Amino acid sequence: MPCESSLEKNFCYHLELNEDTKEYRTQGLQFEIEDFKYTPDFILLTHLNTFKIVEIKPKENLKSKELTFRLSRVKAYFEQKNIAFEIVTDEFTNRQPLLSNLIYVYRAAKLPFTKDESQKALELISNLKSLSFEKIRETLHTNELPLLIVEQLVIQGELKVDFNQPISSKTEVFLK
Repeated sequence: MPCESSLEKNFCYHLELNEDTKEYRTQGLQFEIEDFKYTPDFILLTHLNTFKIVEIKPKENLKSKELTFRLSRVKAYFEQKNIAFEIVTDEFTNRQPLLSNLIYVYRAAKLPFTKDESQKALELISNLKSLSFEKIRETLHTNELPLLIVEQLVIQGELKVDFNQPISSKTEVFLK
C-alpha cells in the first residue's frame, strides 16, 4: 500500500488487524470541496459496508489554524454526504507497545501456510493446558509445524493476545 509518511504506514498496521475494516485504500480519490481539491489519506470500507474517510496528521500540525479550518471544511463536506470523517494523529498510530506488537505479528501475515497446517496447529494448541507463545512454539516445533503460524493465527483472529501489553515468549495467548 503506497503511503506518504511513516504515520500512514503505521496506521496501515492498525487497519490490517482491525476487525471492523473490510478494505482500505490510500490516496484513493480526489474530491472537489468548494474552492480546493482534497485527497484523503485513507478511504475505509467497514464490515457494515459504510465508508469512512481518515486523515493522518502529526498532532503538532493540528496547532495550525489554517489546517484546522481546512479540515473543518472537509469534515462538514463529508458530514453532508453521511460519510464518517476522522483525523488520526501520531498519538494513536505510534502508541506503544501496541504498534510494536502489531508489526511483530504482521510479519507472518502473508506467509503461505496451508489450511491443513493451520488446522493441525489449532488442534494441537487447543489441547494445551496453558497458552503462551513459548508453549505453543514448543508444541509446533515438536510436531514439525512452522513456528510463525502462531502469529498468523493471531492475525486471522483464531488466537487472541492483549496488544496493549508487550508481547514476549511468556505472553498469554487465548483461543477465539
